[in-house]
Amino acid sequence: MAAEFKFIVDRAIQKYQRQIDCLQIKQQKCQAQVEDLYKNDEKIKNALLIECNKDINNFNNYLQQYRQQQINSMTEICYQELQLFNDINSLEYKTAKRNCIRNQLLNNVVFEQNIQLKLNGMQV
Repeated sequence: MAAEFKFIVDRAIQKYQRQIDCLQIKQQKCQAQVEDLYKNDEKIKNALLIECNKDINNFNNYLQQYRQQQINSMTEICYQELQLFNDINSLEYKTAKRNCIRNQLLNNVVFEQNIQLKLNGMQV
């Protein structure tokens, strides 16, 4: 079931790929400007390059952790609901599994909104 949720979560993330790409382009432009303007001053250049990378690094760390947390949470909820069934081949089990996955899809909207809020905070 974790595989299904991994697919669902990764699809949700793909909706924001254009904004994520813009964040990476912003980082690359910043790096290029810093490299050009401060090529003779390593200390300032290195400090500014750290600043250039801060947003994308923070976002990537956030997304990696939040993605895994979302997959784990969705999986755990469904496993708990499905523990009540003895026969995984029964129609009741299959229906409950389908319903749980559907409900988690609906709950995934909050995950998507939080990604959008994080990106908005970074002024992509």
